[in-house]
Amino acid sequence: MERQHNIDFMDGRQWGDLVEVRDPDTGDVKTITEGEYIAMQGMKPMEQNLINKIVNAYIGNWLGQKMEPVAIARDPKERDGADMLTLALQSNWQRSDNDLQVLLQSELRDIACGGIGASIEKWELTGDGLYDSMTYFIGKNNLFFSCGMNDALLRDLTMIGYFKDMSYNEIFATFAKTKEDEKKLEDEYKWCNNQYPCGGRQYGETNKMENVGFRSAGRPNECRVFEIWTKEIRGRYRCWDMMTGSYFICEEENIERVPLAKYGKTLQQVNEERAAMAMDAGIAIEDVTMIDYGQLGYAESLGYFHDTYWYVQFLTPRGTILYESESPYACGCPISMMIYTMTNGEIRPVVSDAVPMQKNLNRVLMLQDLIMKNAAKQTTYVDTAALDDSMRHEEIKFQLASPNGLIKYNTKKGGDKPTMQQGQPISIGVEGIVSMWIKIMEDATGVHGATQGKEALSGQSAALYQQQQMAGSTMMQPFLQFFESFIRNISIKKAKFIQQFYEDHRYINIYGDTAKGAARYDRDIAGKLEHVISITKATATAVQTELNNQLAVELFKMGAFSVKSLLKSVSLPFAPALLRNIEDEERRIAEAQAAEQQPGALQLDPNLLQQAELEI
Repeated sequence: MERQHNIDFMDGRQWGDLVEVRDPDTGDVKTITEGEYIAMQGMKPMEQNLINKIVNAYIGNWLGQKMEPVAIARDPKERDGADMLTLALQSNWQRSDNDLQVLLQSELRDIACGGIGASIEKWELTGDGLYDSMTYFIGKNNLFFSCGMNDALLRDLTMIGYFKDMSYNEIFATFAKTKEDEKKLEDEYKWCNNQYPCGGRQYGETNKMENVGFRSAGRPNECRVFEIWTKEIRGRYRCWDMMTGSYFICEEENIERVPLAKYGKTLQQVNEERAAMAMDAGIAIEDVTMIDYGQLGYAESLGYFHDTYWYVQFLTPRGTILYESESPYACGCPISMMIYTMTNGEIRPVVSDAVPMQKNLNRVLMLQDLIMKNAAKQTTYVDTAALDDSMRHEEIKFQLASPNGLIKYNTKKGGDKPTMQQGQPISIGVEGIVSMWIKIMEDATGVHGATQGKEALSGQSAALYQQQQMAGSTMMQPFLQFFESFIRNISIKKAKFIQQFYEDHRYINIYGDTAKGAARYDRDIAGKLEHVISITKATATAVQTELNNQLAVELFKMGAFSVKSLLKSVSLPFAPALLRNIEDEERRIAEAQAAEQQPGALQLDPNLLQQAELEI
């Protein structure tokens, strides 16, 4: 409920809190909103939405950093594999149908209001006909997870899941493998057409917390599915095949009873066959390369242990299992989640700190409006004994409101002429109070004019303006650091999806980055790379690109590398075409030399050369 309350304040619905009022006629107590109560007093609710500006400042500060994921190899000798994995990761990051930069902006806004961010990685068919890793952010009203966590990194998380609504076609395509499965699904969901329809709710109302049901779909003709991931513990064996040098984990039944898929036999059978072959060849039994699963004692790490793994179940609202298995993904659970901030197990979003100050500011604005109305109020006193008998009350009101009004009165009757009395304005320093609350909110959130990108005041020094920017950024850093950790978790899972599912010779490219160009994914190089993911500042900014180009040109003039290396290093529109032109000429020269012909001089396209001179 706190999340929805914060979203209402951010979106400008700031008078929706409930208050109890007593009916003066009946004495009954009823509950109404603050906005309705103010309207009952004959006033209009007023607000100055500063919370939305605060959240936008956080988003703008994050966007200004231009962060991107980078894979770093643990072994410096495997740099080529790290570069290839980085290229594949950033290429996926920039897909038009999976634009993480856009999705993360929306998620950052949600985290600022609710304190929770959650995403799930899926391997699915994309619009270009290829399977790829896709990131989806989970609606927080649909999310549930284990309680009692105290670790900021959520390492004590044991269960997480969410529910989603799917059409009949999606249900059948996902879970029905046979005609019998289709019949079971029809029986399971035959009640969902007419149960808990969404009625005539407007756009967005079905997503509000008060309108979200746990067991029923939010829209007609849809079926609710629960996806639940739990952390399980099971006894297993660590094994080492001394013949191949491979290390793997197997189940207890694979030792004597159930054949292991990679061998087609149990581990005991494999060892017995190897021992028999060694005896036939006259090899001593101690020299036989066996599979050690703890029985040989070569290493203490081998043998029986308690393995922790993630298990997934897809359930219907009635608890029927549609699908279940151990996680098929190398990353374990594909859901990433962050909580900001979690102190003593409690969540405290950024916006929650600004809501009380926003309410106080709105009350001061209402007070200012009331004072202005009273100051503009005036009253006219009319002595009825002095009025002309021909003037009616309606005529008097009309003449009072008219710029050239005329009220007839008779002095012979002894009455006084009509007089007007003006209300006196009361000065209680409301302007100063408004400024005070705005300053308190800016100090509490770190969002000053400098951090919002406003121009410096007249006469303000550049050093002071920069100091204000740095102070605001310091206040934002704790939240942005948590958000960066969340992005790194998403990137780690995405990189593991790429390593697990990308096939050889898959085309990858960083869109719009001619310096990196296109490449083909090599699974042998990047598929088994041991790496860490770092979130660094992007180098594709205009200023950084210009600096890189200038440095490359200066090194080329010093003779540090060839013209081909220069063209591969710079990010200029003509560089790829000029590089291809040089390589084509070199190939023609090589072919001419192979045919014992006299090759001509290296000829470059004059238009490309002219363009290169202009660009550099």
